Amino acid sequence: MHKIKILSLALISTLILTACFHKKQVTPLAPAEKSTLLWRVEMDGQTKAYLFGTMHIIAEKYYYFPENLKQLVLDADKVVLEIGEKPGLLEVMRLMQSSDGNIFDKMTSEQKDSVYTFIDKEMGKNPEKIAPRLGRMKPMLLQQFLASAAFPNNFESYEEDIYKLQSKAKAPYIGLETMEEQIALLDQAGTKENIESIMATIRDIEGARQEMMELSRLHREGDVEALYDMINGHPEMDGLNIDDLLFKRNANWIPKLIEIMDKENAFIAVGAGHLGGEKGLINLLEKAGYTLSPMNY
Repeated sequence: MHKIKILSLALISTLILTACFHKKQVTPLAPAEKSTLLWRVEMDGQTKAYLFGTMHIIAEKYYYFPENLKQLVLDADKVVLEIGEKPGLLEVMRLMQSSDGNIFDKMTSEQKDSVYTFIDKEMGKNPEKIAPRLGRMKPMLLQQFLASAAFPNNFESYEEDIYKLQSKAKAPYIGLETMEEQIALLDQAGTKENIESIMATIRDIEGARQEMMELSRLHREGDVEALYDMINGHPEMDGLNIDDLLFKRNANWIPKLIEIMDKENAFIAVGAGHLGGEKGLINLLEKAGYTLSPMNY
């Protein structure tokens, strides 16, 4: 299921946006009666962190990032993201380059024509002009680029807005992974599987659009378990299984998070798909001895 990766890995697509925030009246947080996207993490009665489930790309009409949530970012001793320091454009471009030749040279003429037509009709770009750059991209990043046709016309990014607060925050942000590690996760499949993923993307872009809107709606409702169930319902995603995409990464993050929270108060923001389920961060942190409480914001 290729479309779900928009939720967990579309962060790569948000790294060159710009804007700013202004401080306003802050409404206090309050305990929630049901699951939400924001969780207070405590140990022995002391708040150690706030854990927030983001959506890397979300339809603008469902976007909600109030002042009290921004203030948690500004007040934290450490701000923890999937990727910490925002990479520069040149570094992003370097990491995107394939060392395995031009992917279009490995497609049939019919496949190549289909991709060119998609770029023209669905993305409104001249395929002849951009194909030389696209062909040199890592194949799964090309797939991600094509999948961006499913993004709403008007969208926001929680990570990008958190990055904007960096100059006002107490300390530099830190990452649980590097961009190189995230791209490597996408780059595991072979050529045949990569081409199949690319073709699957362009064949069902309307389905991807619908799923993006449904994910955005569930995120706005704060329904962590429904988001998890939607992702978990598709155990195979373009050669990546959910164990690689979510569960192994969650397990790898736990000792890093514990080390951070042992020393300083943290604001932790990761894709909402990482929170729910038996192998999600909420349950794993509870097993590690922390108390997690849902919060309204």
